[in-house]
Amino acid sequence: WVKTFAQRLSGVLGDRPVVPVSSGTAALHVALLAVGVQPGDEVIVPAATYVATANAALLCGATVRVADVDEKSWALDPSAMSDLLTEKTTAVVPVHLYGVPADIEAIEDELEKHYRRTGRRVAIVEDCAEALGAATTLGKVGTLGDAAAFSFYGSKTITTGGEGGAVLWSDWRVGGRAEHISHQSMTDSRYVHDCIGF
Repeated sequence: WVKTFAQRLSGVLGDRPVVPVSSGTAALHVALLAVGVQPGDEVIVPAATYVATANAALLCGATVRVADVDEKSWALDPSAMSDLLTEKTTAVVPVHLYGVPADIEAIEDELEKHYRRTGRRVAIVEDCAEALGAATTLGKVGTLGDAAAFSFYGSKTITTGGEGGAVLWSDWRVGGRAEHISHQSMTDSRYVHDCIGF
């Protein structure tokens, strides 16, 4: 049933690969680890979100930087995010709150300026916990960043028996890492694990 669900979810999201996990928080955690967030890094999250967004970054050992939100959408304000970018910023987590998509295009523009200035790339991990099915002119939420996390808790758009989550990605390297760590980091040798897994 889990494989069937993952296939159907992938179909809804443009046939992007999907890894089912136990919760939306687990999806955020795995997605952040997959894009390379490590202890000592900084992750920018919006001021208006559920605590899981920040908790996932803290579980990675990162420092959470909180950016203000846009007063109309309640989503991450790209300008406020830009003010918090440092040489330690590894990821930004725009939250598509209440089904309203964050302005990913403006966020990407600010991150591109940061890259040109510093040579440091910052990953976008979309928090789509409340936005399955939402879309912008760029495409469906979850398909716009480097990785995305979905939640299927009982209060979300759909549920998988009260709890559940999924990670989606656009880069095969991120996906390969997400799959690896979400399957207990087992190598090709059975019962040999090369890093902490979940």
